[in-house]
Amino acid sequence: VGLLCMTSLRFMAVRQKRLHLVRHGQALHNVRAEALKDAGCSYKAFVDQMAADDAFDADLTELGQQQAAKAGAQLKELP
Repeated sequence: VGLLCMTSLRFMAVRQKRLHLVRHGQALHNVRAEALKDAGCSYKAFVDQMAADDAFDADLTELGQQQAAKAGAQLKELP
């Protein structure tokens, strides 16, 4: 019984799941709000601009595509 219990514990320790949260790369609807933020706007002005430019499933900018590719490569290197 003790050996069975130890084997079960080892098996359970190996069966871990990891959740990696990754933000998408820059999308077309982010550009104007990010420019305002870089210029020192208030948080409210930033959020208002994000809401005004909000787009469902917006395409990525060229920078966003590069960011997504880099994130994908980094995820592939994780154990």
